[in-house]
Amino acid sequence: MENKFVYTHRIFDALKMVHENETCFDCGKSPANWVSMENGVFICAKCAGKQRNFPDNKFTLLSIILDKFSNEEINYMISGGNKNLNEYLEMNSIDKRDIDKNALYNMSTVKAYRQDLSIKAHKAKNKNIIVNTENDINDYI
Repeated sequence: MENKFVYTHRIFDALKMVHENETCFDCGKSPANWVSMENGVFICAKCAGKQRNFPDNKFTLLSIILDKFSNEEINYMISGGNKNLNEYLEMNSIDKRDIDKNALYNMSTVKAYRQDLSIKAHKAKNKNIIVNTENDINDYI
């Protein structure tokens, strides 16, 4: 049986098959090998560095290559993703290209999205939507 770390890499490989997750949510460039956990989005290393320097940074930034993820964190990313936040912003008539990213992440609309994402990820956990094998991921993306 493969260890959890190997499965985590497979999960992120599958999540990155979603076109919007291949590129950075913040700048649109590739590769997006970091995650802004509380926002549930994939970002590039440069933007991860920028987020670390936000004045009121409260986001967990993890490398999908170097870091290990808990089941809860995996559920966050399965429940979130760049496409979901993009659609949420569009639904609320927000064009992220026109907004400073620190200001964007501090908007009440994005804070509400984070609350919804947290609830969705927690419900996923309570329903035992926990991915242990490569095949399991196909049920959730």
